[in-house]
Amino acid sequence: MPEQLPPMNQARESTRTESDAAVQRVLARQQGGFVFQHTGAELAERIEMLALSPLRLLCVGWDRELTEALLDRWPQTRLTIVESNHRLATQARSAATRWLRKPRFEVAEISLAGAELPAASFDLALANLTLARSATPDGALKTLAHCLQPGAGLLFAMPGPDTLKELRAAWADDGFAHVAVFPDMHDLGSALSRHGFTESVLNTETLTVQYERISRFWEDLTHQGARNCEPQRRKTLTGNGRFREMRSRLEDADGAFTVTIELIYVQCWRATSQSHDRNLPEGEVRISLDSLTRR
Repeated sequence: MPEQLPPMNQARESTRTESDAAVQRVLARQQGGFVFQHTGAELAERIEMLALSPLRLLCVGWDRELTEALLDRWPQTRLTIVESNHRLATQARSAATRWLRKPRFEVAEISLAGAELPAASFDLALANLTLARSATPDGALKTLAHCLQPGAGLLFAMPGPDTLKELRAAWADDGFAHVAVFPDMHDLGSALSRHGFTESVLNTETLTVQYERISRFWEDLTHQGARNCEPQRRKTLTGNGRFREMRSRLEDADGAFTVTIELIYVQCWRATSQSHDRNLPEGEVRISLDSLTRR
């Protein structure tokens, strides 16, 4: 790295819980991490199609399989992993020194939004569901725009607005926020344009996850330390009566239920002064026609 990374004890983001961890847990479930692995594999497949040879690579969040794919694809790259979750950062540091014969990446235990990473210091950045940690994508995209050099690539996957819509509907009569609202493709496209990214290609994919009992669903959340930090959340305890009403709307006769997971995949480039079109009308964003069809 051309400059020193921020201190490891830099204040972590507190605008929302580690919602990406909640999403990973909810989607993926403890056995196998299906959805998290699914999105990571999709990103790994996409990097194979990139005609790049990045010397400096940034990965937002610890993902063992994706890290393996990146180092296999570009063995000479200098990889930095930014991870705000202490447990995952510890795993990443352990992998860097034990899993590999010699350390091939460094780990910074910081939140991406607001991180003081060196300017224009990376050729490519990837994030597997981890940009959902912010209440809005602007904070993370601002940092990425700062630390990516002009012409650098950005690939990421994140939850879309239909994620956990069944749970949101089950709580609808409560009058308080229980489920985070994730940005849609238009919001993401606008944010990318706002922060100097161009040639954006966005695709969506919808998955469903079935649970046989609600206790497993809550375990998947609580094991990751997830909690409701939405501003419109209930400030008092949720009574048993309200919880039973929610379950009656969510579960079938056998106590099972299904949750929807909407995934958005994004590929874009850090604009150069020539490539970034700043003459678009306010609120308008150009999105590739490829993003309107599923792969």
